[in-house]
Amino acid sequence: MSKNILANLNQVMRRLRTINLWHLVWIIILSEIVTAVMNTIMGIIWWGSISHDLIQIGTIDALVASIIVGPIVLYIIACSHETDSNYRELVENANSIILRMDTAGNITFFNEFAERFFGYSKDQIMGRSVVGTIVPEKESTGRDLAFMIMDLCTNPNKYSMNVNENMKKDGSRVWISWTNKPAFDQKGTIREILCIGSDITEIRNKDEKLRDYSRQLETLVSERTEELTSTVGRLQFEIAERNKTELALRESEIRFREIFEQDEDALFIIDPKLYKVIDINLAAISLFGYTRHEFLAEGLPLILKEPDHNHLRVTLLRMHPLETIQIDRIAAKSKDGATISAAVRCMTVQLKKNTLLFCSFRNITERVRMDEEAKMLQAKLIQMNKMTSLGMLVSGIAHEISNPNHFIAVNAKMVSDAWKDAANILSDHYREQGDFPLGGVPFSEMRYIMPQLLTAMSDGSERINNIVDNLKDFSKQGRAFLDKPVDINKIIAASAALMRNQIVKFTDCFQLREGIDLPLVKGSKQQLEQVIINLIMNALQSLRDRSARVIVSSCLERETNSVLIQVRDEGIGIPQEVLNHITEPFYTTRLEEGGSGLGLSISSAIIKDHQGSLTFLSEPGKGTIATISLPAYQSITERNRHATDLIS
Repeated sequence: MSKNILANLNQVMRRLRTINLWHLVWIIILSEIVTAVMNTIMGIIWWGSISHDLIQIGTIDALVASIIVGPIVLYIIACSHETDSNYRELVENANSIILRMDTAGNITFFNEFAERFFGYSKDQIMGRSVVGTIVPEKESTGRDLAFMIMDLCTNPNKYSMNVNENMKKDGSRVWISWTNKPAFDQKGTIREILCIGSDITEIRNKDEKLRDYSRQLETLVSERTEELTSTVGRLQFEIAERNKTELALRESEIRFREIFEQDEDALFIIDPKLYKVIDINLAAISLFGYTRHEFLAEGLPLILKEPDHNHLRVTLLRMHPLETIQIDRIAAKSKDGATISAAVRCMTVQLKKNTLLFCSFRNITERVRMDEEAKMLQAKLIQMNKMTSLGMLVSGIAHEISNPNHFIAVNAKMVSDAWKDAANILSDHYREQGDFPLGGVPFSEMRYIMPQLLTAMSDGSERINNIVDNLKDFSKQGRAFLDKPVDINKIIAASAALMRNQIVKFTDCFQLREGIDLPLVKGSKQQLEQVIINLIMNALQSLRDRSARVIVSSCLERETNSVLIQVRDEGIGIPQEVLNHITEPFYTTRLEEGGSGLGLSISSAIIKDHQGSLTFLSEPGKGTIATISLPAYQSITERNRHATDLIS
């Protein structure tokens, strides 16, 4: 019953809008004539004759009633026209696509934003079918959009929220999220369908790029350890879940929203002369946390930081009529102090014959964060490729160096033997003829220098050979055997030899303190070298000057029968909030310097595979201590007993 009354009232209001001043004049004249005739009939019935007094009184009553009723009706008509005008202005200037179509899919309304977005004018689009103009017959995904539109016109509630591909006048494709709502006539039959759309093309493209980066990362990391693969999988799952949550949030925000009050963006109407906020929508209150009263009293300084606020204020005050400005990113703040990244769009509108500014603030904080994550993932992929290539180069270079070094070693021995024979002959010549130059140096000096040079050549060749062997061992591929007994002191010495150039580059105070009579441990020599090299490199990079020390030591912890390796530095130290995350995959504070965030994560995994532990103790400004604990393969008592058995 209430729906019928409301429909009748709406019908009366629509008819009142069509009444003008001439209609009112005719109503007054007709009311006077009807009143005079009624009074005449009443006079004949009561007095049997026409009463002129009654006719005059009735005429005056009708005139007075018309004078009173007429302005009231005229005022109602004016208010109705004004409300309709304001509604149309908001619809035309809304920052969303708004259109209506009949049950055949033909467009009956197209707002200005839709004209600018799709490139059609009202004359070009009104009355035409949406299929073939703004909706392609086939979606790029293969979906039949022509059938979808036909089904939507028949069952609009089925498509109350719908995302599909659309087409601009120039043929370019865009993705739009639509809210569709049917309009019924008095009989309950669908008359039209109201459609409100938001462009989500950029968000969809970003999501697709992010998925591409995730697939690349998963492919590359899968070639490493199972733990890293699991980590990447978790990251991909979290990103996918976050995308689903964000999409659901956006869809719920635009569901059944009104044009202004329930738009998903924070909307502000500003008086440009006073630079004062005169109206906001519910989304602005929700986004920034301030009440409507606070916004109206304080304005934009509540949510904008300097210098962004001053820049926006100057830009708004200089805007010309019909001008539209857009700021891709601006720093805003909520009531609780949280920073919000927003995209701002402002245009001039005419409301009640006043020129006002219509501004929308779109929250892009999550999108900015996702962009930054995507850039970080891309940088990490590049760094990992570099490290892979470096490992291959190290293996190749070690092989290439070993060949010429072999020639040097062999030739140095031959030259040494030849010098011994030649030295006797040259000495006899020196005694008979006196001193003579040999290679620009007097023979009296050369006979002492030459043996030293030959010895230095042999020692240098041997040193090169040791370095090449260490590089070959370090770069060996494949899963290492973890059950071989290894000597920790030898591993520390080999690691320090490989790092010699870096050690000389960073410090003058590097010390090795090897424990005495340490038991062997079970493990992989190559993997343990990798861990120690990584810890030494981190320690060197933390030093503030060359006088700061790095100490690598080993010892036996008798209580637990474990071998301890410590890498101690006098560097800048690590804050506690960073120390809690340093073994997490991809966590690094040196991304710009080439850090991948994988070194300590891989080192921790290697030590866990060896049934050991890797711990860190640090304080900013006082250096860091990294401690590796590995279970001993044989206790000292067992080693001594075994040696005694061999002797006996």
